Amino acid sequence: MPQIYEWSKIPIEVNWVATDINKVWGFAVEPGIEGEQWSNPSIPDLPDPIPLYFLEPYPGNWKKSLEERPTT
Repeated sequence: MPQIYEWSKIPIEVNWVATDINKVWGFAVEPGIEGEQWSNPSIPDLPDPIPLYFLEPYPGNWKKSLEERPTT
């Protein structure tokens, strides 16, 4: 399956990337959908999502934009 995002440019602390409202966000843990955006789960001391302005937003349905960091 082709990758949505260019992972070589994404900081190592980001394990998940998703697009909402034409902005790309990086997450340490798998986010969920809250309203019309991606949101961190309720875990104490979880870092805030990181805006990844240098990446192109996913052009399709934002709800299908979530991608986990590849293992290879």
